[in-house]
Amino acid sequence: MMVLSLPRDRRGFTLIELLVVISIIALLIGILLPALGAARDTARRLQCSTNVRTLMGASVAYAFDNRDGVFVSDAEEDGTDSFLHLYSHERRGFTGGGGFGKVSGYLGGDQYDVLICPSTTDFVDEDDVVQQSRGFGSNPADRFILRAPRVVVETAPRNGDEASGHSYEIFAWADGGTYPNGLTVDGSNDALSIRMAGGAPDGDDRIKTERWLPNPSQVMLIFDSDGAGKNSFPDADGAGSDAMTDNHVKGLKGDIDDPPGSGGANVGFIDGHVSFVQASGDFIDTQLDSYNGPPEDTAWWQSFYPDVSIETDRNGNPLYRYTN
Repeated sequence: MMVLSLPRDRRGFTLIELLVVISIIALLIGILLPALGAARDTARRLQCSTNVRTLMGASVAYAFDNRDGVFVSDAEEDGTDSFLHLYSHERRGFTGGGGFGKVSGYLGGDQYDVLICPSTTDFVDEDDVVQQSRGFGSNPADRFILRAPRVVVETAPRNGDEASGHSYEIFAWADGGTYPNGLTVDGSNDALSIRMAGGAPDGDDRIKTERWLPNPSQVMLIFDSDGAGKNSFPDADGAGSDAMTDNHVKGLKGDIDDPPGSGGANVGFIDGHVSFVQASGDFIDTQLDSYNGPPEDTAWWQSFYPDVSIETDRNGNPLYRYTN
């Protein structure tokens, strides 16, 4: 018996149909990519927050264990932002022979990664080792040599070069001056501040401890920033402002067109908690609540937050006031 087969329709997609499909795919990609980028940035910011929380936990433990209640070791007023006192490292006497001995810390070598904000290109190089002379005073007997990877001791380079270094800033000192809540910071006669600075503190600054600060939950100690010229918000001239640098701007590194408020910083406060603070008036408030003056470029930050005036008290120190 003969079976007749009907011819099949083998017609493919027309050019118009293909263009419609391609357009739909392109539209979906355009919708999804920003969402994926935002999710990635959020994940990086959360990881950075975890890093700051780990560093804050170790800092609070360090302050609890030392008799002075300070969050850093000596000689931190020079802005080195060293976390050496929190990590296991090597130590020997300032004079004489002998090798280095191991000193235990609150964090070990397996925790170097918490020093790197994932929103930066900073990295850990354990073979890049530096030495520091530390201790109190000029007497060699009171000083010693410490050795550790650079990532523990220094922030990443401020010129944008690829080099080992950590991603965080330490605000261990309160700046001399009178603040909007009426408190005057003056470390010129504070024995602990003089000893920590190895002499008269700059600008009557005073070392931060919970013992004299009335609002520890509002006083910042660590925030994510690795220096001007790298991840900075711009000042009026397009250059980075040291006191307002930030790792979380648009894109990985940010650019000078990012407006204030487009990012922010994970801030660790001396009571141990961590919050994300917008790089806007909120950050200026946080600095003043922490007894740290706003960025030196007054014109820049007052362009978006004009509610703070800086005057001079009778001793020549800054006097900060809210104008509204």
